[in-house]
Amino acid sequence: MVFVSVSFASSALLEGISRGVPCIVVRECNVEDYVPFDHHVVPVRDVAGALELIDDFTDRGHLLNLREKQSRWLEGVTVFPDDV
Repeated sequence: MVFVSVSFASSALLEGISRGVPCIVVRECNVEDYVPFDHHVVPVRDVAGALELIDDFTDRGHLLNLREKQSRWLEGVTVFPDDV
């Protein structure tokens, strides 16, 4: 399973990542995302690039690597101070 957001990097992608579902953004035009994702972690591709990336997921290792990378990233950006 891959969570695909069309055009915008939605905050819903955070929910997918937190549940272990790797995600990508597919867009064909320039937009300003309202959620600042690291594009090295959450791939942003045009339709052709997204299809190539999804084809690579037939090698389960590619899919698991993306899931792990995104999970580590999310853990790093959602750390809360101990004194809250």
